Amino acid sequence: MYQLLKQIAKTGIVSEPAPLPDAALRQLEQRLGQVILKHFGRA
Repeated sequence: MYQLLKQIAKTGIVSEPAPLPDAALRQLEQRLGQVILKHFGRA
């Protein structure tokens, strides 16, 4: 019983809506992409 409750808590309820996208993470993704391209170039 405990293991089942633990799995439910870990997975979450399937009917829960997905979290909204975070604008800060999108900006970070773009910055990291630019840095990677600058560093590795055409390697």
